Amino acid sequence: MKHLNAFSEAIYRKFNLKVMMVAVVIFLLFSATIFPLAMYAQEKAAGTTAMPDTLLFVSADEYFDLAESYGEAGRSAYIWLRFTFDLAWPAVYGFVLIAGLSCFAGASKHGWVKRLNLLPILGVLFDLAENILAVVYIARFPAETAWAVALLPYITAAKWAVLGLSLLAVLGLSVARAVKAIEMKTQKGSINK
Repeated sequence: MKHLNAFSEAIYRKFNLKVMMVAVVIFLLFSATIFPLAMYAQEKAAGTTAMPDTLLFVSADEYFDLAESYGEAGRSAYIWLRFTFDLAWPAVYGFVLIAGLSCFAGASKHGWVKRLNLLPILGVLFDLAENILAVVYIARFPAETAWAVALLPYITAAKWAVLGLSLLAVLGLSVARAVKAIEMKTQKGSINK
């Protein structure tokens, strides 16, 4: 726990409102340019934007059907995208979530709230693990990779749960901070009267 606290504090020393604004700009630019290009490349090569690493709790047969529907070119494109786009994408959304949590949770007096800035890192790690499992499955297709198919839906669910909690924490903490700022301004205004 001591190392997690130290790591969280090290992040706070590097992240501030200015860094958060840079992170938001990078996220928006990436989302408006690179993300659509990656989805277009996936759809053009595979005929669909459905991907094994975005499906929740599907059967091994459904994974097999999806991989088969890609065709050889689609499977190659999928693997290529995991080693290009899907290395950058977790870094981009992780950066904006870490920056947001560091900016909004830093003033908290509660240690567990302050450590929320580490939560997106766990989400990024789940995303990378998910990508590895999906690539192993697609690369070995049509060979059976039962262990990858068995783990993939749980890793995907864990990723979405952690990233969803991270986003809710950013939104909740930003609203709490805005409310607190409004209350302080209101109190200051009533004192000056």
